[in-house]
Amino acid sequence: MHNVINFTPYIDEEILTKIIFEIEEFKFYYQYNSLNNRKLDTKYPDNSFVDNIIFFDDPMNEWDPENFNLQIHTKISINNPTFMFQPLGPVKNDNDIGIAVIWSCKSVSLRGVKRLGTIKADAKNATFDLELDFPKGTLKKEINLSVITYLMGPKSYGTTIGELTNQSIVIEGNGSVFPIVEIREKGLPLWWVDINWGDPQEDEFDEEYLKLCINRDHANYKKLFSKGMISDKQLFNEIMGATLQIIIEKVMHSQYWNDIINNYNNKPGSIAEAVYYFISTFNWDYSSPELLSRSIRMYLEDNM
Repeated sequence: MHNVINFTPYIDEEILTKIIFEIEEFKFYYQYNSLNNRKLDTKYPDNSFVDNIIFFDDPMNEWDPENFNLQIHTKISINNPTFMFQPLGPVKNDNDIGIAVIWSCKSVSLRGVKRLGTIKADAKNATFDLELDFPKGTLKKEINLSVITYLMGPKSYGTTIGELTNQSIVIEGNGSVFPIVEIREKGLPLWWVDINWGDPQEDEFDEEYLKLCINRDHANYKKLFSKGMISDKQLFNEIMGATLQIIIEKVMHSQYWNDIINNYNNKPGSIAEAVYYFISTFNWDYSSPELLSRSIRMYLEDNM
């Protein structure tokens, strides 16, 4: 047995509760042109601001990480910082506490730190604006944000003493772009689902591992599409509804389901993450096939 003694003052869960740490809803924007910024829609899977995974959508369906920047805004507050300092907390009163955000994007091997401010021992409360702006072409898949506290004394400057929050923001793979391909196969049906995944928690939500195939050589193709546009919205919704149900039920019958629905080990951009997003964001009822079918179709009829 190894005994570990930590000589560094540490902001633990008990202190986090006492200092009443709060974080506001994340807001996302991008610069559409030289004159205008556009706001993106923030989506929390459980409709709670405290969930540690966040998605966003562009109502105009134009934002992508290659062609536009991404601005991230929120505000954090510590309403009772007294419990961080002695005699109530672990930090000496003559040692200020710094607040910073560490961001990382593993898919492109980028990492950075931005200092947010300082808390002194006599502070009654503390509020900080968290604002980040990532240029176009610098992000991919997912970005992780960790808000940390650190010591600012001359002998201990930069020593991390605790994490206040950790958020994962999904850049791609949140299910907003569904893999649909058109093929020509005489004698085959108008549509079918092609699934080739091995591990839905690892394999990406793209046409390499799953796709909805639309058959251009079918007699009813022209009823569905005309001049590259959807001509029968109800028929398209029925196809999409059945496709989503097939995918979700196949994932549900896999050995990974318990981890997937608890968002444990879902790789950013994976099939599992997309399924978790669909169910948790849109509150689809997966307790039975018939209720899942109804939930999906109600959503599609209201939003497509």
